[in-house]
Amino acid sequence: MIALDPFKEIIEAQHVADSGERSWAFGDPERVASDELATLLKLSPDSIKKMKTLRTGQGRLVYQWKPNGQKKWYLVAVSRPYWLSFYSRDANKVAWVVVAAYAVCE
Repeated sequence: MIALDPFKEIIEAQHVADSGERSWAFGDPERVASDELATLLKLSPDSIKKMKTLRTGQGRLVYQWKPNGQKKWYLVAVSRPYWLSFYSRDANKVAWVVVAAYAVCE
């Protein structure tokens, strides 16, 4: 599903992290990626294991996950966008958020 207003969803993710409900989003980018992928695929978050870090950059990570026995694999990009500091409770605490998720067929 493509969000009609992705900025609204990213800002909401920051507010949820600020509330303490998902405080782990400040320090666990892999969990942010796996949680979103599980939601998109309608799977249990515990079923997304062994995500591989494909690329790293300043404030950005790309993870790859391939389910056992399937030809399809997935890429999830997470970021800490600097502009979220304007919406955060503490400008020094910006949550990791998913900015892209893709299914790739071999």
